[in-house]
Order: sequence, then C-alpha cells, then structure tokens
Amino acid sequence: MNTHRTPAKAHNGPAMPRSRPSPATDGDHASQRPQSPAEIILVAARRWYETALERCARAHGARWPEHCAWVEGYLREELRQRLAARGWRPSHVVV
Repeated sequence: MNTHRTPAKAHNGPAMPRSRPSPATDGDHASQRPQSPAEIILVAARRWYETALERCARAHGARWPEHCAWVEGYLREELRQRLAARGWRPSHVVV
C-alpha cells in the first residue's frame, strides 16, 4: 500500500494582464535605465507636491487665485523639510 502522496500543482489563479508602459517611459526602451535613489525620491517628491497642490486648489474652490501664492510657498517649504528629514540635501530642487 502506497501512502506517499504527490503534492497537487499549485494554482496561481488567472494570468495577470500585461502592464502598460509607464507615462514616464511612454514605451521608449532606451529610457528604461535603472533610476538612482535620488531620481526616485525626486519623482516621488514632485508627485506629492502636485497632488497636494491639486487638493488645495479643490479645497479653496473659486477663491484659489487669492491663496495660490502662499499655499505654493507653504507646500514647497513642507516638501523641503520632509526631504531634509530623510537626509536629502539637494543643491537645487525645482518642483
């Protein structure tokens, strides 16, 4: 009597669809070089800044033009402090 059981094949579920190229590369294979940690942080910082700015613009509604300048300055300073807290000391950052 054989008591040894062969393990069943694992089912990984349905095949995942292929991902589309990211907007940054737009399908250009030459630009798919590995990013440095600094580039990754800078991209994330820009994304955070743009998202925060859009959120503030929606919150202020029609009065956004009155508040735009000081909110942009405030967000830039907050971003500078966040990057400094991570040890980031850029000589120039354009957001």
